[in-house]
Amino acid sequence: MTTILSRRVVALIVTLAVATVIVALYLATGHDAVAGTHWDNVLASTSWDN
Repeated sequence: MTTILSRRVVALIVTLAVATVIVALYLATGHDAVAGTHWDNVLASTSWDN
């Protein structure tokens, strides 16, 4: 039982890692995922925008 559970946890971690890399590459290539959206305005009004 613990083997199945640990495999699911590993699969989840790998999936999240791959998704993070894809998003990072997408943003690094010049795409702005939040440009022109509500979130663009939210980010612009925070200290994170610096």
